[in-house]
Amino acid sequence: MHLIEADARKAVFLREAARQLGLKVTVHNKRIEDLDPLEADVVSARALAPLSTLCAMALPHLSSGGICIFPKGKTYRDELGLAYKDYSFSLETVPSQTDENAVILLLRELCCVTK
Repeated sequence: MHLIEADARKAVFLREAARQLGLKVTVHNKRIEDLDPLEADVVSARALAPLSTLCAMALPHLSSGGICIFPKGKTYRDELGLAYKDYSFSLETVPSQTDENAVILLLRELCCVTK
């Protein structure tokens, strides 16, 4: 598992938490745009950016057949409309269990439709 955190203090915390929990993770103290492709089966991000930006960030790191999991708030429909202008994907929405206005977006077959 790869964890990406640009903030050095947060990256130190993630490394220490992983160490104490005995988890095998790699913490990258970088911005996702600065990483070589990871070929990840799952890409997830919470409260990071609008969906279009998340798609742009995730696409280089997603393996063929991979899935994106993005929790989104009440504006998710607007974000979907904007994302569909530049990206194609199959979509499943899962209702949030903590916020009646929020969902978890599951994106499969993500690809860019513009240049």
